[in-house]
Amino acid sequence: GRGRGRAPAGRHHQTFGMGIATYALVASVVSGISLPLGAALGIAFSPVGDKAVAAMMAVGAGALLFAVTVEMYAHSLHKFREGRLGMQEMLCTIAAAAGGAFFYLCINRKLEHMFQPGDGEESADGGLSLPPTPAGPPPG
Repeated sequence: GRGRGRAPAGRHHQTFGMGIATYALVASVVSGISLPLGAALGIAFSPVGDKAVAAMMAVGAGALLFAVTVEMYAHSLHKFREGRLGMQEMLCTIAAAAGGAFFYLCINRKLEHMFQPGDGEESADGGLSLPPTPAGPPPG
């Protein structure tokens, strides 16, 4: 029979001696604590410079892109190698990835042009500027 916290034969799953339910609870708590911890660090170290924010966003975007790529395309490549996915389906996957990247670049470029200062105006950071907000007391 299977012992507590052991995965089925042929599957490698390490639970560090915990039952699977306990391991899932510990993993979810450790994972979930990152949001309030990050928020507390953000409050403690604010204000943060634009370059630091841009660097953090770039790292986050890269991590997200890596996770999506591995999740979506690695499975397709694995199925293709095993013969469970044909060449036509694989080419469609590749075309969809390239089309999505091209669409993203086009939209990103269009948004950059929409929010750039016009008529020779220069924003304080030398780059993007958001449309002006109406003057008056804050809502509330």
